[in-house]
Amino acid sequence: MFETGTPTPASTADGTRDRLLEAAGEVFAQKGFREATIREICSRAGANIAAINYHFGGKERLYAEVLRYVDSQGADRHPLVVPNSAESPEARLAWFIRQFLSRVFDSDRPAWHQCIMNREMVEPTFALDELVDNNIKQRSVLLQGIVREILGAEASDQVVQRATASVVGQCLFYWHCRPVIGRLLPHIGFGPDSTGAIADHVARFSLGGLAGIRRELESAKRGGRA
Repeated sequence: MFETGTPTPASTADGTRDRLLEAAGEVFAQKGFREATIREICSRAGANIAAINYHFGGKERLYAEVLRYVDSQGADRHPLVVPNSAESPEARLAWFIRQFLSRVFDSDRPAWHQCIMNREMVEPTFALDELVDNNIKQRSVLLQGIVREILGAEASDQVVQRATASVVGQCLFYWHCRPVIGRLLPHIGFGPDSTGAIADHVARFSLGGLAGIRRELESAKRGGRA
């Protein structure tokens, strides 16, 4: 794991660190970690070649910080925790799905944000473990907790995790398969007004499937007692 540190006011006073993050994100998104060069990043940021070492300690730490920055930006704009904790697990799942899809289809963020995350998923680097441990895992635990409530006490960890993966898989399908969906299913749409409709559908579909699994589990338990 990398050491993380908060930059001091002196290190960020002229905005160099922020410019490096933005410039590095664009270059990494276009070329990937291995092909991106410190020289090009510093040139885009209008920074001295030594600035990356000064602010981040090297190219690897810079890349990890860019991923963390992008992920945190999305989480801040579209928080996945339901404001009212008293809501039912079904309502919390619907909220999670809506926020997840709103984040994926957020057109107000720079295009490179989604591009670099897509690249990291397809061509994982050393930084993925840190991103999973520090950012993604807590959201997975949150979703698994919601799914477990819906499935009931009879659901094993494997059943819960597979169901959770299915929920997330539906959401990501609409993002990664957009070119094909647009050709095969043109009436689905991907505009700002359609994200909510897609989220409602994924929630209904997921809740129906989860209810069916719960009935099977409860039926199997009753059969075992017979």
